[in-house]
Amino acid sequence: MKTPLSSYLCALCFAFSNTAAFAAEFIVPVSVTSTAPEFYSVQNLIQGPGIGFEDTEPYNQLGVGSASRWVTTACGFPCDYLAGGDPPVIVLDLGENTNLSEISIWGYSSTNANGVKEFMLRFATEAEGETGFGSSITYNPTFQTSIDDVKRQSSFFDKTIRARYVEVTCTDNYFTPPGTGGPDGPAGGDRVGLGEIAFEKFVASPQPNLVAPANLTIPPTRVVTEAIITLRNTGVAPLNITGVALSGTDAAAFTVVSRPSTLTTLQTGEVKLRFTPGSLLGAVTASLTLATNDPDTPSFEILLAASVPLAPLEFYPITSVTSSTEGDDLYVVANLIQGLGSGFSSNFPHDQLGGGSTHRWVTTACGYPCDYLGSLPPPVIILDLGENRALQEINVWGYTGANDNGVKEFQLRFATAAEGIVNFGKSITYNPTFLIEDKSDLPRLPFPFQRSINARFVEFTCIDNFFQDPGTAGGDRVGLGEIAFPKSTAVTPSAPFVITGIARNATTRAVSLTFNSETGKTYTIKRSTNLISWTNLATGVPATGGSTVYTDTTITAANPVFFYRIAQP
Repeated sequence: MKTPLSSYLCALCFAFSNTAAFAAEFIVPVSVTSTAPEFYSVQNLIQGPGIGFEDTEPYNQLGVGSASRWVTTACGFPCDYLAGGDPPVIVLDLGENTNLSEISIWGYSSTNANGVKEFMLRFATEAEGETGFGSSITYNPTFQTSIDDVKRQSSFFDKTIRARYVEVTCTDNYFTPPGTGGPDGPAGGDRVGLGEIAFEKFVASPQPNLVAPANLTIPPTRVVTEAIITLRNTGVAPLNITGVALSGTDAAAFTVVSRPSTLTTLQTGEVKLRFTPGSLLGAVTASLTLATNDPDTPSFEILLAASVPLAPLEFYPITSVTSSTEGDDLYVVANLIQGLGSGFSSNFPHDQLGGGSTHRWVTTACGYPCDYLGSLPPPVIILDLGENRALQEINVWGYTGANDNGVKEFQLRFATAAEGIVNFGKSITYNPTFLIEDKSDLPRLPFPFQRSINARFVEFTCIDNFFQDPGTAGGDRVGLGEIAFPKSTAVTPSAPFVITGIARNATTRAVSLTFNSETGKTYTIKRSTNLISWTNLATGVPATGGSTVYTDTTITAANPVFFYRIAQP
């Protein structure tokens, strides 16, 4: 009989799928204590089936918050709880000596980093008591978990243990520096928490019984990578693995390096795979089929998945940056040029790293609520690339997706090394405006130029943020995450982006604007009466080829003076 599993987590650590062939019976501890000061009671860890977790498959966790979780007090935010102090130790009393072959845990949270990531076990018999951990039972396994607060996560032992007391030492949580959240992980790690703990009663099948993951996913990579699939026999009779075979679209990218031939009761073995990306790009899929003497699943298929990202871009170094507001900025402008590996990921697609005061630039507030750019001059950022550089594109990363302070629209001017920062626009008259369509602080936003530029200095004027009246979601500041210029020569400058024609209907007063455009792109049409305050007439205007016409039909006065601007996202 084969028990399918939904995902591979680590050696001996699995999450059960919904299709397990039998209902589990659980051993719930009669009491529990912990060594750490707690915010939510440790008693929540042993609520058991029907209260702490479902009493039927798939045994998902029940409840949330203070009535259903255990968590320590905080060490201060942001901080790593386990960096300096003693790890929390949980002691479980099963009431009497009990045969144990696995431990089931349910996580603390999927939205912060406070959950237990790794834990270590020790055991003691009834005669040894809680002071005798490790005395007669030297088995001392370590297991890892996934960051999940719903699914049951089952970790198998290498042998059957008979004990009354179980010591659980929480050796790691999901903290990632600096603890404020980002692409490497969620915020938190200043506490240590868990949802529920129980032990499944194990009854071995008389026949060989293969326990294996249903799939294996290899993280994105461009280099040769090895991965492990852990197999286990939960039957009494030996499990024989008589063959393995690779098949599927990209089977040639995978190689079986080694595998076990026989597994005895509760024994585990590893199938070692090697993934060679070669010239592949994007999603990679294949299947690994195991031939065994498990009578219920003599042929068992494991789905293999990998991905090969594009090669990382190269970026010009930016030697310095200043802002017109830097004397009063809340977060320093130097954060805008931290660059590859610090400000944004070294790997394509180069998502932004970090957050807050160490990874963003933002002005002081104009007073809340208020529109910063409705009452104060637009902030001007000047970037020095050290020498004249061939520029074909600017990349920016947003300030935040949580408020309206991020830069929404910006305008560029350029100057050569000989001209210096007092002569922007002198020999290089190209003066593009770009629109950031959505608030975000993660993806790289590329803005190709319509011509190649050879310049040392770049002037970046923040002409709009995401302020929306009455401003309760922000807009009282102006902020940005990162600025960079890729070296890539693959960017093909587009046709000059200009308004090529303007005509007014004397009867209807409507104004028709004709401008250069590119198929597949959209545009924003703006109007102003004073060249200072601009109103969006339309957003997402689709191109109709190399030239697009937009008609403003909202004019009511007989002889108004209007200025128009067209922005390209």
